[in-house]
Amino acid sequence: MINLSRNLIDHTQKQHYLKAGVFMLFIVAVVLRWSQNELVYFIHPRSISLIVAASLVCIGLIAGSFLRKLQDFRHVTTRESLLLLVCSLSVLLIPAQPLSSRVSQLRAGVTLSTTRDRGSLPSQTQRFTVLDWVIALANDQAALRYEGKPVDVIALLEYKDEAPRLTRLVVSCCVLDAQPVELNVVGEGIPEEAGLWIRVIGTMRYTEEKEGFVQPTSIEVLSEPPAEPYLY
Repeated sequence: MINLSRNLIDHTQKQHYLKAGVFMLFIVAVVLRWSQNELVYFIHPRSISLIVAASLVCIGLIAGSFLRKLQDFRHVTTRESLLLLVCSLSVLLIPAQPLSSRVSQLRAGVTLSTTRDRGSLPSQTQRFTVLDWVIALANDQAALRYEGKPVDVIALLEYKDEAPRLTRLVVSCCVLDAQPVELNVVGEGIPEEAGLWIRVIGTMRYTEEKEGFVQPTSIEVLSEPPAEPYLY
C-alpha cells in the first residue's frame, strides 16, 4: 500500500514536471521570437514589451513553483498542456513570416474605418502609407486636393478583377484582426505576378469618377518584406 501511494505521488509529480516544461517551452518560444525581432509578425508593436515582460514574470513563477513541488500545475489538464505544446512547437519550428497575399484576398470584404482626422496624417504625402492614402482619399474625394501629389509607398501587389492593387494589412491588436486596405495603380511597368512586395514612386491622379489612383514613375520589386509588414 505504501509503495502504491509512493508510485502515485511519483506519477503525479512527473505530470507536474511535464506541464511545467510545456509552459517553459512556450515562454522560451516567445522570448526567442522577440530576440529575433519576429514578434512583429504576430502582434502589434505596442504590445510586444508587455508580452515579453509577462513571459519573464512567468519564468519566475515557474521557478517558484519548482520550490513548491510544482503544486501550481495540479489544476492544468493534460488536454490544455497538449494544446500549449502544439502551439509552442509551431512557434519554434514554423518560420515566422508576414501574412501572405492570400489573406488579403480572403478578407477583401472587410470594411476598415477611414474616419481618422486628416490632421493626424503626415504633412508630406511622400510619407503617406497606403492606409494614409486610403483615409485621405476617403475624406477628400470630392475636393481632388491630392491631384498631382507625390506618392512613395511599399505594398503587396494584388490583382482584383485583373486590375492591379497596392495592398497592405492593417493590424489593431494582432494578426487575427488584420484587415486589408488598397490603392488603385494604373500605368506602365507593373509586374504581372501577384503577391510581390514592391515600392512604388509616382503621382496621385483621379479618374472621371473622382476615384484616386497611383500613376507610377518607378516600381521596385523588393527581395523581402519590410521590417514592419503591417500598418497600424
